[in-house]
Amino acid sequence: MIQGPNSLPRPSDHAMSSLPAAAPDTTLAGAPASADAERALRPGRRGLLGRGMRSLRRRLNELHSAVEERFKVARPRSWPIFLNLQHTSICNLRCRMCQQAWDDIPQVVMERGLYRRIRAATFDRVSELSLSVMGDPFCVSRDFIDEILRDVEDYGLRLEITTNATRLGDEAQVRRLARLVSHMIFSFDGATKETFESIRIGTSWERVTGQIEAFVRATRELAPWRRPLIDVNYVLMRSTLAELPRFVELAESWGVHTVRAFPMTLAHESMRDEIVDWREETAQAALAEAMRLSRRGRVRLHLAGEAAAALPADRSSLGARLAALPRTLGKILRPIPSQGLNHVFEKTLHHIAVKRRECGYLGGKVYLLLNGEVSTCCHPDYMVMGRLGGGEGLEATWRGDDYASVRAALNSERPADPCRDCHLLRR
Repeated sequence: MIQGPNSLPRPSDHAMSSLPAAAPDTTLAGAPASADAERALRPGRRGLLGRGMRSLRRRLNELHSAVEERFKVARPRSWPIFLNLQHTSICNLRCRMCQQAWDDIPQVVMERGLYRRIRAATFDRVSELSLSVMGDPFCVSRDFIDEILRDVEDYGLRLEITTNATRLGDEAQVRRLARLVSHMIFSFDGATKETFESIRIGTSWERVTGQIEAFVRATRELAPWRRPLIDVNYVLMRSTLAELPRFVELAESWGVHTVRAFPMTLAHESMRDEIVDWREETAQAALAEAMRLSRRGRVRLHLAGEAAAALPADRSSLGARLAALPRTLGKILRPIPSQGLNHVFEKTLHHIAVKRRECGYLGGKVYLLLNGEVSTCCHPDYMVMGRLGGGEGLEATWRGDDYASVRAALNSERPADPCRDCHLLRR
């Protein structure tokens, strides 16, 4: 449903009142009247040579972007790799730790005309489309989802989806998703029916696990090199922490690559008792057991923020670490077929320490909100850098003064306020 566990960006006050009017069905001025004719003219459908040149251009841009991010270039000459698109703010669940349950978040779908203008301006340049800014990606009409999936196929994009797995669709729709998605992220909390349903209000354990298992079955029908990467976002709070080891085992049965466990961010005072005291022995013991199971199996456990700092030191013997090396290498290499060379660039260059604060969002990701505003990231207090259709294109915004000042300040004594305590920063 969301990019992080509960970091939900809210549109600015004028966002909901100034949505651009929908474009006509011809999508853009001067576009062919026939939808089929319009699709035939897209860069993604202009023959094998055209697709090959586009792929080469994207790979070179990914390498260029990774190098510029490593050396903290304030005004990158590369184009963003990831486009995170907030095509809806609607969610059908009211999870207890989420702002959707407590705040008056407008439930809105992006105007189709705006979506099509964004498509025309960006889809041939970026490498990956991510539908995970806010709301659940499937809480829109089926024909809107189908249009996005057609566009992903036509433009040869990698597709990342973060979802609560309640509305993936019927068997045919799930199979299509498995074929087109490169990275599926399920939001899931707890390893028992009782815990899960006490947190994720509005659905059932059976419905969600059934949809996930249907997706997993569909991926296993594909050739190994065409299977999407499957990850899970798991919120760490008192209700869920003790079940983390058991969930790692459940994730293993689903073929999950990474369980990304994030400490809960307080969305409402009524949830304060759910905040974990990471100094407690029981909390550290649960983390240690979950990590032990992860190292023994094929699931990678990624702990964020205070949870990572609380994890007891690994006291495994050298022999045990060497015995685990093949599994460790497998976890590192497994994403490459679905995530492409960009995964190699990122993982390799991140070993080159340049600055003490690392943010993958300012260097290679761009967020487009419901009204076309360009946002820095998924932080609740995100910063608006510009607006598509507001007099300048994405390229000018990406390389403009506002973005440059935020990038330059990240490792200064006075970083931007949202960056100071962001749990997604690598330090």
